[in-house]
Amino acid sequence: MSYFAIHVKTGYEQVTVEQLQKQIKNTLFEEISSVIAPVVQIKKFVSKDTVILKRKLVASSYIYIKLAAENIFEIPGKIYHFLKNIGGVLKILPYSIPKEEIEAFCFNYDLALEEAEIEIKLDQVTQSTDSLQATKEQMIHEANLNLKGEEQETVIRHALSLERMIDRVNDLIQKGKRINHRLLMKCKAYIHSNRETFRFPLALFLKTRNRIDPNQNLTNKQLTTHSFILPELIKTLELELSSWKN
Repeated sequence: MSYFAIHVKTGYEQVTVEQLQKQIKNTLFEEISSVIAPVVQIKKFVSKDTVILKRKLVASSYIYIKLAAENIFEIPGKIYHFLKNIGGVLKILPYSIPKEEIEAFCFNYDLALEEAEIEIKLDQVTQSTDSLQATKEQMIHEANLNLKGEEQETVIRHALSLERMIDRVNDLIQKGKRINHRLLMKCKAYIHSNRETFRFPLALFLKTRNRIDPNQNLTNKQLTTHSFILPELIKTLELELSSWKN
């Protein structure tokens, strides 16, 4: 079989695939045997369950076609003009892609693990940095007024160590970017609807599970509980950063 890449409008990949498949069916266009758009799933942790949030294309802005004819190295004129009439198509790459390359790309398990994501959204409203600083200062003030000795020092150390998860994760992401760490660079931490929200590659989740539960004894309920799994994911990020430096 012969494979060709098609550059399509960003964000309209799936729409273009559906339009192309519909046009092939309606016109009985037999020269194209299939349309390929490799996707991965983004999973969102909701309370104690895991649900599919959405699908994400592995290659943004590109879809692929497989021709019925074999050993076609340059896109035939008939197919070129057929594709140009499909909405969303920007450019048809003129030369074929070797079968081995397209299969390695579309069925690359490691790539899929990097591109697939899990999303964790905390239940509580996030605290602003000013509010957090005020909380620290209040704790230190009360410790200085009411406590003494080791107890006072313990409370003060705890106050100084307080930080938002989002700040901690973004600090690790920035460190990862400085050393071009692929896994850390694919992590995201942001505030959405006043909630701290995190997106991690599925590969990171699997690394975390292998580290904390090599025999897979933990239940899905435990693995999808925010208070349990998020600190463990952060610990894996720290270990990844540490091992890279060493």
